Amino acid sequence: MKMKKMVLAALSIALLSGVAALAQGRGKSDEARSDVNNGNGATASELKWRNAAHASAQALLNANSGSSVGRLATFKDATLAAEGAALAVQGAYEAAGVDPDADPRLAEDILFDIADALLAIADAEIAGMDVGSGEYLALLADWVTLEAELALEDALVDLIAAEATTAESKATADADIGIEDLSEDAITALWALLGD
Repeated sequence: MKMKKMVLAALSIALLSGVAALAQGRGKSDEARSDVNNGNGATASELKWRNAAHASAQALLNANSGSSVGRLATFKDATLAAEGAALAVQGAYEAAGVDPDADPRLAEDILFDIADALLAIADAEIAGMDVGSGEYLALLADWVTLEAELALEDALVDLIAAEATTAESKATADADIGIEDLSEDAITALWALLGD
């Protein structure tokens, strides 16, 4: 249970720091916004219909999903969701002290270990072991630790699945607005128009 709280706390921190990182990562946005708003020919021309990103936050929120503004709003939301999901996974791995390159799907092994721990507890009770003894409490502690590991692994697997889903949505949104056709300066300008 304690491990779960640590993971949730780490996820909250990761998501909050992710928002700050996004703001820093698009630091050139004021200059880029100025370039587009001042009609900087090359950037504005490259953005074409994507210049609709200058719409207000309210317009982005209420836009028809098929319109230019709606497509750009979907792109923005999908990108932020994908970045947030990636940060959540990273935060969960760090909180758990687990190597991010390791496969977290070890539930079968943990389940066998939990079964063994429960059998050891049952054997101790059948043998009449004092439930207040250090040995019995150690058996219980092992079982609780294994349950926490299983819960943590379940949370990691869920987060990884969510990350994959958001990455897929982002790829679809990127393709929809033709992000691969834009230069780095145009992408920076686009994010400036979208309000980071």
